[in-house]
Amino acid sequence: MAGETGMLKIGYLVAVLVIFGIGFIGTASALDPGDGGKVGSDMMRAEVAWGGGCGTLVNGTISTDTTWTVAGSPYIVTDESLTVSDNVALTLEPGVVVKFESENSGMCVWGTLNASGTSDNRIVFTSLKDDSYGGDTNADGGATAPAPGDWGHLRLYGPGAYDGIGIFDHCIVRYGGNSNSYPANIHSYASDSFSFDNSVSEYSEKNGIYSYYSNTVISNSTFNNNGIHGLYTSIGSLIVTNNTFDHNNDHGFCSDGSTLSVTNNTFTNNTNYATYLSRVNITSFRDNKCSGNGVHGWGVSGTVPTSQTWEQYIPYVILNAGLTVNGDVALTLEPGVVVKFESENSGMCVWGTLNASGTSDNKIIFTSLKDDSYGGDTNADGGATAPAPGDWGYLRLYGPGAYDGIGIFDHCIVRYGGNSNSYPANIHSYASDSFSFDNSVSEYSEKNGIHSYYSNTVISNSTFNNNGIHGLYTSIGSLIVTNNTFDHNNDHGFCSDGSTLSVTNNTFTNNTNYATYLSGVTITSFRDNKCSGNGVHGWGVSGTVPTSQTWEQYIPYVILNAGLTVNGDVTLTLEPGVVVKFESENSGMCVWGTLNASGTSDNRIVFTSLKDDSYGGDTNADGGATAPKPGDWGHLRLYGPGAYDGIGIFDHCIVRYGGNSNSYPANIHSYASDSFSFDNSVSEYSEKNGIYSYHSNTVISNSTFNNNGIHGLYTSIGSLIVTNNTFDHNNDHGFCSDGSTLSVTNNTFTNNTNYATYLSGVNITSFRDNKCSGNGVHGWGVSGTVPTSQTWEQYIPYVILNAGLTVNGDVTLTLEPGVVVKFESENSGMCVWGTLNASGTPDNKIIFTSLKDDSYGGDTNADGGATAPAPGDWGHLRLYGPGAYDGIGIFDHCIVRYGGNSNSYPANIHSYASDSFSFDNSVSEYSEKNGIYSYYSNTVISNSTIRSSSSNGIYLAGTSTPHIRYTNMYNNSEYNIYNAHSSDITAPNNWWGTTDTDAINDSIYDHYDAPSCGIVYYNPYLNAPAGTTDTTPPTLAINSPAPNTTTHMPTITIAGTASDPSGIASVTVNGEPADGTLDWSANVTLSEGENTIIVIATDGAGLTATTTVTVHYKRLKGDLNSDGILTPADAAIALEIAAGSRPCDAAMLAAADVSGDGCVTSLDALMILQGCG
Repeated sequence: MAGETGMLKIGYLVAVLVIFGIGFIGTASALDPGDGGKVGSDMMRAEVAWGGGCGTLVNGTISTDTTWTVAGSPYIVTDESLTVSDNVALTLEPGVVVKFESENSGMCVWGTLNASGTSDNRIVFTSLKDDSYGGDTNADGGATAPAPGDWGHLRLYGPGAYDGIGIFDHCIVRYGGNSNSYPANIHSYASDSFSFDNSVSEYSEKNGIYSYYSNTVISNSTFNNNGIHGLYTSIGSLIVTNNTFDHNNDHGFCSDGSTLSVTNNTFTNNTNYATYLSRVNITSFRDNKCSGNGVHGWGVSGTVPTSQTWEQYIPYVILNAGLTVNGDVALTLEPGVVVKFESENSGMCVWGTLNASGTSDNKIIFTSLKDDSYGGDTNADGGATAPAPGDWGYLRLYGPGAYDGIGIFDHCIVRYGGNSNSYPANIHSYASDSFSFDNSVSEYSEKNGIHSYYSNTVISNSTFNNNGIHGLYTSIGSLIVTNNTFDHNNDHGFCSDGSTLSVTNNTFTNNTNYATYLSGVTITSFRDNKCSGNGVHGWGVSGTVPTSQTWEQYIPYVILNAGLTVNGDVTLTLEPGVVVKFESENSGMCVWGTLNASGTSDNRIVFTSLKDDSYGGDTNADGGATAPKPGDWGHLRLYGPGAYDGIGIFDHCIVRYGGNSNSYPANIHSYASDSFSFDNSVSEYSEKNGIYSYHSNTVISNSTFNNNGIHGLYTSIGSLIVTNNTFDHNNDHGFCSDGSTLSVTNNTFTNNTNYATYLSGVNITSFRDNKCSGNGVHGWGVSGTVPTSQTWEQYIPYVILNAGLTVNGDVTLTLEPGVVVKFESENSGMCVWGTLNASGTPDNKIIFTSLKDDSYGGDTNADGGATAPAPGDWGHLRLYGPGAYDGIGIFDHCIVRYGGNSNSYPANIHSYASDSFSFDNSVSEYSEKNGIYSYYSNTVISNSTIRSSSSNGIYLAGTSTPHIRYTNMYNNSEYNIYNAHSSDITAPNNWWGTTDTDAINDSIYDHYDAPSCGIVYYNPYLNAPAGTTDTTPPTLAINSPAPNTTTHMPTITIAGTASDPSGIASVTVNGEPADGTLDWSANVTLSEGENTIIVIATDGAGLTATTTVTVHYKRLKGDLNSDGILTPADAAIALEIAAGSRPCDAAMLAAADVSGDGCVTSLDALMILQGCG
């Protein structure tokens, strides 16, 4: 049946040929393969003649190996086309011509087509109308000319079990390509092997060759005048070498998704790109030449899967799909290479390494396809389009995980990119293992010049200019930026967020905002940078300082919103003249290590607001439109708890306009600082405090605190030395402290709204030589403890605050004559555990009174007399001496008034178990309760006045044994003396405000009012107030012994009397106090021989009287126990001496040697015994 079908086809074909005037030259069938070839049963082969032409008609299927010979040539593939079966080889002899009858004609090779010609005998595949090969086969005398698309395709088909092998050597293929499905002269689909060598593919209606999913080798061949591309490949593996692509109507060579090696090819006069390699894997691309193409460049996209070098010739154009350099692969660009990017979607991603190392004479360029200044008019538009920022996407280094993302740029220019929101820069580095940009330029990016994220990056000797956002932007990662220029970038010159940075020797000019904006960074070095003409004339910086370094003096450093931290064990040193400005109310600096801000008198270091043009110039470049104000920035904090240091060294500094923080409310806040010194410096215009020192060791000297919103200086806990400072116009107190240990000396306080000092709950080691004027409260506000002995000088009043003041045990607080102590409120008081020495003079009394009392120390509360003092304005002055405490109070020429507002210690002065309490030449008055309350104390009250108390003048309790002499007690509301204990009291020579004894008795509460109380003996009493001048010494007499008394006893009792109108203050015998004053006595130890005993009496006015008596002491011979008589006891002592059992000195020998033989024997004992009467 198959043979019959073949004969039918032949009959039909003969009929057709007769109609068209074609005569047969001869016929052959499968039964007669006259040319020696093998013809399959499904293929019709006919030898025909057309006019004068001839050829062999072929169609159908070749199912056995077949050879086409020159003798049978030309072979004419009819409309029905021809198929070479799988595992079948069709071999064409050199010189064979194959023509295709019409646009429907084609050949499909499932097996193998071996078309191996020679240079002299090429094999040709062409149109039936092509008379240039095989003659005028259609015998039309040239009436028809060949044209692209005259025939369909030559197809190699190799998927699955098929081979689809095509071997073309010294072939010419032309005028085909009339197929939308297989649009090429030759179409290879999954061919096991396709080689096209020393051949030509031309005049295709579409592509010269289309290779899909095939292993293809194209070499030493020519592709010209094809309707689309000379060569098109998709997927598959392709080697393209030593070929020529000319005058193709789109690209010379176009590939999509293939793996390519493209070497030593020539591309000329193609309408668009020389090569347009999209999404390809390029194993090699070099030694290719081109000229006259529509786009004068190598269009490329896809992947670079193997390490290779791109040579310098014409530009490489990265296409829309972009290019990726695979991991572990290095793409090296030769010096002079120009890489252009086709569109805003074009980009390059480097997972491996991009080595773009140019030279100073041969830079490597990355730019826009529209940029004719490098690589010429690549898009061949005659300059009709100009490059612009954002013409292309990005060059990305991608290094996370196993990727490298290494970029080496040296002597490169990168421009007109940055059209990507995800990778917003000409170059974007993400987790790059290494990224260097040296001697290069990044410019005209739509966004950033470079964006480095999480990468190890070195930028040196490069230029960043005219970029749409920042010249350089980094986030996280490590960065060295040195010797670069940043110019005319549209935001910051250099912006960084969270990176570790070394920024040295760079120049920043004409950037729209900051020269540098370093936010949240770790700065290892920042110096020798220069800038001018930037929108913000400063180095914007925040983050951390992890290594010790020095900031140089040039333009201001601007601390950004995120703030700056100096790490522990790190020292940040500011050179003299450095200006540090703070961007906003959130900006601040925290020092965990050390901040060394040591300026000079000529070059101060300044910390201030960004809006402050008076230091560092108009940094925010607003022409003075904004003015600085308190609270423009947050705080400068020294943080030293635990392992941190928090050290701050400020010398010749100015700190101003900060304090916008509730947590750290000051220009400078020190917390547990190991050391904080503020010397020769100024803190001013803080929204809150000038300085706040908490739990820190602080020294403030030779400095000024002015115009701060709360206090000039505030301290809490910690140790503080404040010396030689000025506190002026602060809005609360000049200096306020709570709980600190303080030395405050030689300071000046002026025009502060409230107190000059308000020292609450403090330990005051020294407070002297301070001056003040014009403050709201004209006094030194103080409370807390006095831990060391010290003297308070006389200047302005000391004001004891609500918390009160305690003088510690074993400590003496001495008040100079003229000191005024005022008490702030009814809660204010003073407690003395040690000693209070308030010794004034008649001309300079020491005053204890109410803050409202303007009669001493002036109008201290500055209310213009609007308030008047009253009893109970303050609490108490308490002497506390039980146990180990002393509670000593020495009051001489003092005035104590308006206190007594305490139920527990109800008096102006309350003495409890005081070791010693003297109140001399002093006044206690206007107490809300008692003038003086003495409990269990040794109290002396003399030459004083106790008056006008709302309760009692003197209240005595416990076992007090007071000495009350020459004191005026009157006008006390209840009693002048209230004796609440059982002991009798002598209180002679006092003025009771009257001479009426009944009235005097009525002013005393004692045994006669309550039998359990002792009697107060007040006789003699003064007839007038004490205080009359006394010029008469006291009367003094010795009553016994008589003068020149001789005694054999070693001791004697001397007794006598003394008297004086002013009272007897003391009597001494041989310098020792006698027992009693008016009637006195003393025991005196005598020496052998004559003894002169001296007695001195002192009266209340301090006048003295002296008298003496002589007593002779003669020791009896044998009176060995010194009892003045001889007894058997003396004889017993002599026997002990004689026996050697008792020691005997010279005096004892003289007494015991009664016999006079120079020794003590039993004879001496016998003589003593005989002398016993």
